[in-house]
Amino acid sequence: MASKRVKSTYRLQSSIFFFLYIFLFCFSGVYCSARDILKHGEWIIDNGSTLVSAGEKFELGFFTPSKGSSSKRFIGIWYRNWGGQQAVVWVANGDNPILYGSTGMFGIAEDGNVKVLDISSSGKEYWSTNLNKASSTNRTVKLMDSGNLVLSDDNQFCGRASKIQLIRFFQE
Repeated sequence: MASKRVKSTYRLQSSIFFFLYIFLFCFSGVYCSARDILKHGEWIIDNGSTLVSAGEKFELGFFTPSKGSSSKRFIGIWYRNWGGQQAVVWVANGDNPILYGSTGMFGIAEDGNVKVLDISSSGKEYWSTNLNKASSTNRTVKLMDSGNLVLSDDNQFCGRASKIQLIRFFQE
């Protein structure tokens, strides 16, 4: 009798661990996969978080140039796998670096513009798209496999979805 109870308990535990393993395996990609889109109100923080294009060719994030002052931080786009080197193709705040002691963030602000801001005490704006269009909560920024960063406005007109491309940050 005790032997049947032990086998039954063992099967139950094995089943629980099996389903837990399957659950974790299936949903781990949700948290581990790279993202290529930022929505209104989402931000990339200068803590190692980045956007990665769908084909993993390009990456957007904060970086310190390999040559020059390590006290200056920039946000830019670079080739993701370039022989161990960081080949930067675009920099947003090239004329206005984030200095040591400040923490930058990149995203779509309340006014609908893409901005690089200081989340430290100063709240300084380092860079902005400065679009004159009205604020929209439907804006997204997508890093393309071409290396292009596209700011779009997703709207509903007469019940149909439409996408208006507002800006491409550099031409292919």
